[in-house]
Amino acid sequence: DGILRQAPTVESALKALADIGKVLRPPRKKGPGYIDPNIDPFTRSRIEGIQSLLALYTHPSSSTHGQWKKAAMNAAITLRRGNYCARVLRRLARQYIADRTVLPENPYGNWNETLLINEDLCNELMEYLQLLGSTKDENGRESGITAAKVQAWLARPDIMQKYGYTKTISLATAKCYLHALGFHFTSLTKGQYVDGHERADVRADRDKVYIPKLSDFRTRMRVFDKDGNDITVEVEGMVASGKRVVIWYHDESIFYAHDRHRKSWRHKDASIKPHKKGEGVSLMVADFVSADFGWLVGPQTKRSARV
Repeated sequence: DGILRQAPTVESALKALADIGKVLRPPRKKGPGYIDPNIDPFTRSRIEGIQSLLALYTHPSSSTHGQWKKAAMNAAITLRRGNYCARVLRRLARQYIADRTVLPENPYGNWNETLLINEDLCNELMEYLQLLGSTKDENGRESGITAAKVQAWLARPDIMQKYGYTKTISLATAKCYLHALGFHFTSLTKGQYVDGHERADVRADRDKVYIPKLSDFRTRMRVFDKDGNDITVEVEGMVASGKRVVIWYHDESIFYAHDRHRKSWRHKDASIKPHKKGEGVSLMVADFVSADFGWLVGPQTKRSARV
């Protein structure tokens, strides 16, 4: 027992420190730089605690160089913990020095252990979240990922029995799990709308027919500045020839039953999907307006043309 309680040698701790650094920052097989180790935040905090202990124990400039217990205490302080954490870090570091394949345990005690340390459960939960993101409701919209659905899924009796836990989680914990899995609660980012504005024939008509024709009308149109003042006589080339041209613009607004500002849980690596215009039943409101006369109304009845 006395031998087991002896502090590890500085040489063995130095070798372990070099190896554990590669766990946190695996080097690329080719070229400089590092690759993502795909370590969840909970495991990362434990590994970093071991790394701090080994660094404080082995660095010549450290005030705890060669002092195993004091180095562990200082490492625990960096984690804002105390004596119990220091003891756990010493045990974890000893295990890692003896066997590099031993995965660290929760340094804060099993009472606070996350369900996500179970790799199989974590993978099945990710599959469930991917299914939620790809499933459509009756209106063609994504079912959506919510913390409440994560909470309900983890509370299913079959899931609890399969992975051997008995306590359910709170809604706040479910949100933490989503963050740990790489999801963020954010507004839905839209790709370009799926319509025909960029079709080759539409662009050709716009550039070769519509814009040239509108330019021809310009010499017979009234011109206004941004404040609504008539500046026709001040614009170069505005010499009236023929009848005055008044452009009536078709103003159109479409309101959709499910068109609203939405936020949802989206994975940090999720791709942006194109969205079709409109969601659900639509209502179109149309009117005609010109810069010269305003909204189109009947000359006698003053009845609006809005439909």
